[in-house]
Amino acid sequence: MFFFMISDGVGMTVMPVLTVINKMPNSLLGTIGSINFAGMFLGYFIGPPFVRKSGYRLSGLLLLALMCVGLVVLL
Repeated sequence: MFFFMISDGVGMTVMPVLTVINKMPNSLLGTIGSINFAGMFLGYFIGPPFVRKSGYRLSGLLLLALMCVGLVVLL
């Protein structure tokens, strides 16, 4: 959980810098932030049943891979 919290903080810190460097519109930054919040909100409901069903190790590995893909997409 610690790594997810750190990556979310880093992602939300780096994202505004990347939008300025890549000359993206400010509305895109708001859209990405809203999608991030919606994903966190849904994760509170989807996460616990997923962990109960698949186990902590497997779900941790799958979610870590998903997080890495998300960060690569941002960069």
